[in-house]
Amino acid sequence: MIEVSPANDEFRIGRGYEVLPGSDVTIIGVGIMIGSAALAAKKLKKNKKNNSCRVVTMPLLKPINQSLIAKAASETGAVLTAEEHNIYGASAARWLR
Repeated sequence: MIEVSPANDEFRIGRGYEVLPGSDVTIIGVGIMIGSAALAAKKLKKNKKNNSCRVVTMPLLKPINQSLIAKAASETGAVLTAEEHNIYGASAARWLR
C-alpha cells in the first residue's frame, strides 16, 4: 500500500501534495486514481532505468492548486494525469488553459 497523505496531515480544500518524489515526469492522480498513478510510477521505475516519476495527488478539482501543478511541470518537464472522466471534461484540459 502507498501512503497518499501523512497521518498527521489535515485535509484542506484546494490543496494537493506530492506523494512520491521524481524528476523526469509528474503524474497527477485525481481522487481515487491516486493509487493507479502511484502504481504506474513504481512500475515505470522498475521497468526503465533512471526513470523517476513524481506523483502528485489532487483530491478535488476545485479550487485547483495551480502553483503546485506549475512547479511540478517546471521541475519535471512533463505532466500526465490519471483521472476518471465525466461529461464536463477532464481536469487536464482545465489545467492547461
